[in-house]
Amino acid sequence: MKHAKAFCAVVALVCASVFAQHERAGTAAFPFLNLGVDARAMALGDVHVGLPNDLYGGLGNPAAIAFPSRMQAMLAYRPVMIDVRAGALGFSRPISNKGTFSVQLMYVSYGLIEGLDEEGRETNVSWSPYSLAGGVSWARVMFPDLALGLTVKGIYDNLDHGNTADGVAADLGLQYRMLSSRLVYGVLLRNMGFIRRWYDEDADHDYALPFAAVAGVSYLPRSLPSLRMALDLEKSVDDYLNYKAGLEVALYKQYLFARMGYRFSHRDLREAFHILRSESDDTYQKTNWTSLTLGVGVDAPVSTTDVRVDAALILHTEGLPPTPAFSAVVGF
Repeated sequence: MKHAKAFCAVVALVCASVFAQHERAGTAAFPFLNLGVDARAMALGDVHVGLPNDLYGGLGNPAAIAFPSRMQAMLAYRPVMIDVRAGALGFSRPISNKGTFSVQLMYVSYGLIEGLDEEGRETNVSWSPYSLAGGVSWARVMFPDLALGLTVKGIYDNLDHGNTADGVAADLGLQYRMLSSRLVYGVLLRNMGFIRRWYDEDADHDYALPFAAVAGVSYLPRSLPSLRMALDLEKSVDDYLNYKAGLEVALYKQYLFARMGYRFSHRDLREAFHILRSESDDTYQKTNWTSLTLGVGVDAPVSTTDVRVDAALILHTEGLPPTPAFSAVVGF
């Protein structure tokens, strides 16, 4: 299990540092499921539940895929840190009177890891762990402006040499759009499911899937039609209540956008009040490893095809350099 321990350390560094101070920190399996790759949502502070986000909804709120009337394809890529890379691809197709169906695949590659023996010496054995989550989504407008969406996904972790773990999960979402989609509400239950097999079948473990409940809203004021404001509230089993806030500004009609977002937890907010009262804890560190996010987007028709390209810059709180994220959706 030495490989598994090394791999878990990498995953914890990459994905689970947001849970650093919660009493249930480290109790969720497959933390890569919380790693966002949709550049539009990432630029907005990882807001996605109440966004009119088309096929990106397959990675966020599946109810969002119910509204587009065209087939769409999606591609996303994010260099997370060091040699860790994440990405996703997807495809959706609306079918009359049956709703919209989509498939998507997310991956995380952790690079090449060198093996060590019990004394910490190199063994000249290396391996390339990776994680996969493949899903099938269905969404339909059930009532005027109210959509229901469901994603069923398989989860797979490979530590190499047959040392694997897998599970099954589902995401269930609602999205209600008002005022010609200027006001959008969303609710999401994410990662409901179970671990089918753990790395060491003979070992006891207390891990569960990173289940989360999320509520979100976004609003485009009539008096400011170029500004969309978005907010998500998220509570997962192994983290504090998280607040995600974002702003999207249309710089040129509905073709060119600038975005900004920020994410913080209830614990972060409480500590901020302590600092204002000169009662700060010198040992405290922000619970999220991401803070301010920035981004741009281009949405333009090309002949009979709609093309949307998004980019984000993610700033970190633990001294890590900023990292980018890129994604695109094509409607045809």
